[in-house]
Amino acid sequence: MTSAETTFIVPSTIPEIDARLTALYAEISALKAKRNSLVPVLRLPHEILAHIIELYALATDELFDLKWTKVMLVCRRWYQLAISAQRLWSFVNGQLRGLEVQLERAGAAPLTFKIDLFSAWEWMYPQFLAALAPRLRSLEADGAARFILELLHGVSQNDLGQLVSLKLSGGYRVNEITSVRPMKLDDKFFDGRAPNLQKLDLRDMPFPWALVNNMYTLHLNHCSNSSSQLPSSLGDLLRLLRNSPNLRYFTFNPALAHRITHIADTEPVDLPLLRYLHVIEGVVACTRLLECLRFPSDTVVDIFPLGSSNGSNIRPLLVPLRRHLRLPDAPDLRTLRVIIIKTSDGQSFASATIHLTTATAPYLPTGTNAEFYPEDKPPSLNFGSHPATQPEFRQIATKVLHAAVAERITCLDATGASGVNEASWAAVISLLPALTWVQLCGRVSTISDCIAALFVALSRPSTWPRRVSRLTLTLLKSWMQYEDNNAPWVGEIVDALEGYVSFRRFQFDAGTGAALELLELEDKDFLLHSALAHREAMVRIFWKMHGMGTIMRGGEVWDVIENRKRHEKFKARMAKVRIEISDREDA
Repeated sequence: MTSAETTFIVPSTIPEIDARLTALYAEISALKAKRNSLVPVLRLPHEILAHIIELYALATDELFDLKWTKVMLVCRRWYQLAISAQRLWSFVNGQLRGLEVQLERAGAAPLTFKIDLFSAWEWMYPQFLAALAPRLRSLEADGAARFILELLHGVSQNDLGQLVSLKLSGGYRVNEITSVRPMKLDDKFFDGRAPNLQKLDLRDMPFPWALVNNMYTLHLNHCSNSSSQLPSSLGDLLRLLRNSPNLRYFTFNPALAHRITHIADTEPVDLPLLRYLHVIEGVVACTRLLECLRFPSDTVVDIFPLGSSNGSNIRPLLVPLRRHLRLPDAPDLRTLRVIIIKTSDGQSFASATIHLTTATAPYLPTGTNAEFYPEDKPPSLNFGSHPATQPEFRQIATKVLHAAVAERITCLDATGASGVNEASWAAVISLLPALTWVQLCGRVSTISDCIAALFVALSRPSTWPRRVSRLTLTLLKSWMQYEDNNAPWVGEIVDALEGYVSFRRFQFDAGTGAALELLELEDKDFLLHSALAHREAMVRIFWKMHGMGTIMRGGEVWDVIENRKRHEKFKARMAKVRIEISDREDA
């Protein structure tokens, strides 16, 4: 007799064993269900747990690819709750596989449809979507112009009472469309059959400006006015805006052939709810548009005046900008970002952007990802220009900073700058008397020259801000070039940094300057460890900072003295087990 038979009464026949197993499995299942019911999160009411699942799906941005459905594997209850969450199933990416099941689970929920129409085999999508038109809440479509046109024709024949948002791109292979049926957004979308339409995001898509009204969002890129055969005027644009007094977000970037030509005196337009204004137009058109618009002081303004190559041709434009920046309740734009893109030959500037913002996170290494969407941008002014030379850049930067409240700027973000020389940096710094924080990012040799020039400018007796107390330097491998960690530009930046810290230490010891209180180094690729010369230079920088300020590396305090003490203790412990550890030339 086995030990199991001594503990349990084991049935002696197969039918009896099968019956017992069935009963045991049922009991185990019941025990597991009871145990799960005692877990705090699973004791929540259905409504709250369903809301948590929905928040997870929305926060992870996995709606269209249905990756959020992995929560269905948690347990049977979560599976049922996910199946019944009709709204989550209503985000459709246009893939035919599984589409029927997804639409069934979406139930009566309004549909958010995202679709690409680039291939000939996708001809059936326009007909399919036309049948779903009454259920569409949002439609985003990109692809070949003839397919987009066919899609719009089918959808516009139906009632669009639930349609709120329309995002379309119609420029791809537009030459395949005949003049008999040109590419445009049909007037039918604005004749009352889509009464709830509030968001238009169009690219290469003519539409009837005169018929559009009550919009919350208008993003218009290369979109001419199909309401008129005449060139678009400033009056046409202002009427478009006047018809949407509750407008929150507005982007205007007309194609070169359809830029505003007739600039006449017009009545001001009040947009009291405007949160974001992005305009790419000629200098004169930008000037007149800003003169005519009235919007809140904390509106994000991205203005890119074409032809703004020097200080003289932007002077009229700075008048309305100055008025906006100096409103009584205007936010403090305490960060100045200088973003320079050089031409492919590296000899001149392709563009120069003066960005004033309330944000303090460096532009690089993350770029503006955290501020990519208009809804996420903090109050700011983004002024784009096209100076070809250093003197022209200095003219533009000087005039923009004079228009702004430059005396309040405390942070200079130079992480996106390239090719700026010492004289240009000195001109900028001289206008920032309250400067306390400088942010830098090294990644290629052209950037190292720019950083070295900034350090020299910061060390000029005539322009040196004596209150700079914080310096942040980020080092990145260049993703555009194949180079080893010991690239020359790393040493150039380290040498420039050591020279600047030495200057600050000399000023501090002489009592003629304040301390550099914090030096922050972000080096996720360990470029500062890539060569002995870099490591030795960092030790010298530590001793120059010692007693004056703190060095942070990777978010932690870096102290050579403490690091060496820890190393000696570790070395002693390893010696006890006869493992020899070499001395370190750095920390």
